[in-house]
Amino acid sequence: MRRTKIRDRSARPPQPYLKVHTMPSCDSETLEKCVQDPEYASAHWEVLIEGVASSDESILEPATEALENCGVLNSTALPKLKALLESNSRAGLGSQKLYWLCTLAGRFGKQASGLQGLVTEIATDRSLGLSARERAAWCLTEFGTLESQYAEALKRSAADAPDRLKRLMELAMGNAAIA
Repeated sequence: MRRTKIRDRSARPPQPYLKVHTMPSCDSETLEKCVQDPEYASAHWEVLIEGVASSDESILEPATEALENCGVLNSTALPKLKALLESNSRAGLGSQKLYWLCTLAGRFGKQASGLQGLVTEIATDRSLGLSARERAAWCLTEFGTLESQYAEALKRSAADAPDRLKRLMELAMGNAAIA
């Protein structure tokens, strides 16, 4: 008969079952790293979105610069971007954050065309700042073919929109799908 030796597991250090990754904070060190390294900035775009909403110029300026340099995000960011737009587009997220969320969405081009409804809401929401609305309208031009229901919403809103916003809305409407 064979004997099985029971191992003493108490001598072994505990092993973590799950490695927890925390998001860096929006501090000067993280922001500097984002400004210097566009790939790092792309990986930490959520921190930068928080930074552009800051009233502290030492946070706002480098966060803005890093977002300008980060280019197109990895496609895995699209669901998170959509969730941010869904949960906050009408709930006072703030024009600066919406501006940059629309910028990031627009950089995806046709790949993000599923966000048309959310972005149209931003472009047509008169309670938002003009820069966020203009960026949303620009974003719609980047998605390619615009669904006709969203073109109709833009058409209604463009009637009394400021000139630049109206031009951007008209460009987006030019991409409308023919029903």
